[in-house]
Amino acid sequence: MEIGEEVAVSEFVSEELHNEKTCPWHEQGDAHSQKMLLQNPDDDAVGGMAPTDGGVLGRKLKDAKNHPPAANKVSLMFKKGEVATYGSVKRPKLIQTYERQDEEEEEYALQYAPHHLIPGNESLKGTSVVPFMGDENCIADYKKSMSSYIKAGYSIGYDINAAENGEWLPSPYALSNCNEWPADLGLKYLKKRKDELIGEETEAFKPAYVAAAIEASGGRQFHMRHMRYSEKVTEILQAIGERLAVMADDSCPLAKKSKAKDVDEFDPPLGLTARLHSLSQNLRGLLTKSVWRPPLYTDSLTQEYADEMVHQKKFARSKAKGSITQIL
Repeated sequence: MEIGEEVAVSEFVSEELHNEKTCPWHEQGDAHSQKMLLQNPDDDAVGGMAPTDGGVLGRKLKDAKNHPPAANKVSLMFKKGEVATYGSVKRPKLIQTYERQDEEEEEYALQYAPHHLIPGNESLKGTSVVPFMGDENCIADYKKSMSSYIKAGYSIGYDINAAENGEWLPSPYALSNCNEWPADLGLKYLKKRKDELIGEETEAFKPAYVAAAIEASGGRQFHMRHMRYSEKVTEILQAIGERLAVMADDSCPLAKKSKAKDVDEFDPPLGLTARLHSLSQNLRGLLTKSVWRPPLYTDSLTQEYADEMVHQKKFARSKAKGSITQIL
């Protein structure tokens, strides 16, 4: 495994004003009128990890014969301790504690989560690419304050929950769904009020579980909260939208020819769906193959794992870029 250079937007979106081979207006196909659906499950949600069966994305991945890895257990040098109570008397909260042990490993369940490679809420929503994805009705849940640039009744037919935009990643669901994943507030209580050693050992359980989950899955990143990942994908989508605007206004003859009279509305760039799926494919490789690149980590614990592996000289830090295809 290698930890490569920080990802640059220019690797995905070129400075070339127009190229017929990648221009989405030069790809022929049938126009759609479907409304863009919200992502499901909502793996961008802030707060605790909600129970999930994989939702719409998980079902579509399985329909496309993309199934989670077979490994469903990990072994750790930790055993369960007491269940501690914290919070108010009226609304107490529980935290499962863990203790290190030296001689015998314990087995813990492992479950995979379907990850939206292009996050719908944290990345796509409100970016400059959205007005080119469909008419006002189509982009209603994604446009924020912007207006559509596409003629009424048309869209590119993009589905945020399509199998092309998903991948299975190891997650804490198997533990969090039964209140066995130590919450941050509970850890603060353990270390300050209950027992500092128990708190430290319980906190150490989490990176140990993450490391074992990543290794059991064959080197897939651990999935939980990923704000920096989402921010970088937002930057890439913004760059795509800016390129589309230049094409529509100036550099693409097909887009200019399709412009409606007296209003900035165009035929849908039907190749945009394929371009977005290409972005998803690039992101998939950077989460599941032999080169990881900051800031594209699907949780801070994944980044901590990567840094620790580099520190131990088990991973190399290099200038590797992985397999990236420029999409526009």
